[in-house]
Amino acid sequence: MATANIGSTAQLDKSVATNEAESHVVPISDVLRIPDLHRTMGSLSALEKCQLGILISATQPRVIVETGVWQGATTRFLSEFLRINGIAGTVYGFDLPEVIDSLLADDEFFQSASNVKLMKGSLPRSLSDWLSTEKESIDLALIDANHSFHAVYSELSLIGPHLSAGGYIFCHDYGNPGTAFERVMCAVNEFARRYGFVVLPFHSRFDSSADVKCEAAILHRRVRCSMSKRLYGWRKYYAESFPRVAHIWGSLRNMTGL
Repeated sequence: MATANIGSTAQLDKSVATNEAESHVVPISDVLRIPDLHRTMGSLSALEKCQLGILISATQPRVIVETGVWQGATTRFLSEFLRINGIAGTVYGFDLPEVIDSLLADDEFFQSASNVKLMKGSLPRSLSDWLSTEKESIDLALIDANHSFHAVYSELSLIGPHLSAGGYIFCHDYGNPGTAFERVMCAVNEFARRYGFVVLPFHSRFDSSADVKCEAAILHRRVRCSMSKRLYGWRKYYAESFPRVAHIWGSLRNMTGL
């Protein structure tokens, strides 16, 4: 019995080695490059920033909107991610005048970042004013300013009509029921229900580490299937589920010319 176990283990190791040799391993650096994650209090976690990076790599956005710049940690990550991955996009960051003035005075990065435009004003009015003159669609939006129901819903309602066909909205602090940010969840869900968006929640179970904590949701416009495609899909489904019925129906169609 022991010999058989040793033999089977050796065969398993050989099989694994063969599969590894045949597989094509792609280094993550060949797909995307991650800059410094700039972790600060109130900023997105490292895991959430990586999720944003994946969205950016997939969508190659030209216009990114961020509501709630605060200390600029996430804004800087977005800017550097675009630059080191060769994506010609611009980050438009919205916050109060005193917040942006302080950031520009204290952080040399934002004094020279060519792909960042900091927009002063009180949300959602400043966002509304900018959208009234901006001609390009928004490819990616990050909602992370005031966390009241009214603020989140208002910002989403403004961004929704200007979102590109393949665009995404990343909503930070999408809390569970009973948590401090439950109102963000309610605003996001209500917006999605009313305007036909799909919500993908991201909630991590790693409460012990701030770096892997995730409390967010990704919104994407619902892709609708035409009636003809739906009917074709159901017909194929029933044909595969009931092959004898499908055969009889096919014979009748051939005989009658339907």
